[in-house]
Amino acid sequence: MTKEKIQQKISQLEDSLAKEMERQREVLRRQGWGYGMRHVKIGVSTTKSDRLKARIATLKEQLKAQELCQN
Repeated sequence: MTKEKIQQKISQLEDSLAKEMERQREVLRRQGWGYGMRHVKIGVSTTKSDRLKARIATLKEQLKAQELCQN
């Protein structure tokens, strides 16, 4: 992948991550206090945001590797 393509993909993934984080906040916001107290161990799934963070980190490593190879 080219440097520009990787940067564009990182930007897209960061936008997706921001949307997912907002979705998680909205889910928590909609839960009432009583529901939250009764279901303390049941949390919002963070699988999607965790995967996005991992993909962003991988792409940033690829970008650094490309920059080192070019120098």
